[in-house]
Amino acid sequence: MALLQFKFEDFEGLSVQMQNGQHIHSEETTDPDGNAWKLQLFPCGYRSEEEGWVSIYLKYAEKNNVLATFSFIMRNACGGVHTEVNYEGPVYLFKEGGGAHGNSKLIKRSEILDGKNDILCDGALCFDVLLQFEEQSSLYKPSGSVLTKMLQLLKNTDNADASFKVGDEIVTSHKLILSTNAPVLFEFCGENNDGSPVAINDITAEIFRIILRYVYGEEIP
Repeated sequence: MALLQFKFEDFEGLSVQMQNGQHIHSEETTDPDGNAWKLQLFPCGYRSEEEGWVSIYLKYAEKNNVLATFSFIMRNACGGVHTEVNYEGPVYLFKEGGGAHGNSKLIKRSEILDGKNDILCDGALCFDVLLQFEEQSSLYKPSGSVLTKMLQLLKNTDNADASFKVGDEIVTSHKLILSTNAPVLFEFCGENNDGSPVAINDITAEIFRIILRYVYGEEIP
């Protein structure tokens, strides 16, 4: 378990200066393992449908991936808990550049600015984040990647339902894969209603197979 603390100074000023969809980052703070984290605050809401709400997201600032559950705790001026949101159900994957996890409707902005609620501490909005890390090995990982298995499928001619005549060679494929990843080739197959191989000109069989390996498994030689 790790406790991270964040503060956004002059929240009232931020809510006036910023518009819906605009955000500000907190200063980075580190967990006990030295990993850096920051909060992303939208004082006027993340999207148009969150206008009037405060949106908050937890972002990870390291290159290695971590799995964690987390909770947001918004403190009041006396240090007590005003709002707490737990995300203890699914395990979230945090990775560099992989977006953020949080709440688009944490609390109404008007509720924070209402002095009777005594939420702001010297004008600052304060948060605690509780992190519970999970072992990477706790997730099920199927044997072999999907792309590897797709390339194995390409080699399987038994279930192939499309064929191309490239030079003097016949190269087989699967219409379902072509319809998703190579719609032009799929259209060629539809033009041959008699089921005969589709003629591919001005290219060698070797190059055509390289193209199919990219279509199936995003493999680049």
